[in-house]
Amino acid sequence: MMAAEMMSGVTAVIANWNGGSLLAKVLVDLTLQNHPIRRIVVVDNGSTDDSLSIARGNGAHVIALEENTGFANAVNLGIASAATSQVAVINNDVELPPGWLSSLTAALDAHPEAWFATGKIYRAGQENVLDGTFDAISRAACPWRCGQGRIDGPQWSVPC
Repeated sequence: MMAAEMMSGVTAVIANWNGGSLLAKVLVDLTLQNHPIRRIVVVDNGSTDDSLSIARGNGAHVIALEENTGFANAVNLGIASAATSQVAVINNDVELPPGWLSSLTAALDAHPEAWFATGKIYRAGQENVLDGTFDAISRAACPWRCGQGRIDGPQWSVPC
């Protein structure tokens, strides 16, 4: 789709494979966002559980694949189906507070030179312990998930 044809707003894209037990929660979290979402797309990688009925029952547009083609392919198909200027790629196992999307879109609005925004990811079951805040690459081309395993604090709240 040409940039001029893009609608304003956000499309949420969720890659899924047999994640029905997780999918219902994240779909509800998306409906509770205080920033509107124009469309929710679930790209299902050939699930054999109740994922398709859960996605459809929660109003998501579903792209149902015959087999598991992998996370990256599913995300790319979801992004290709978006008709909005912004796309939020979301894992099916996250919990999203109501202000999650408004924080990210505000950061993008404040920094039009930025291509993307990401939030903090906390470890499941470990309150205030980060799974990561952003990814970095060292001069030696070694990746590092910044903040991983560390207690959340002000140093992890600085935009970069």
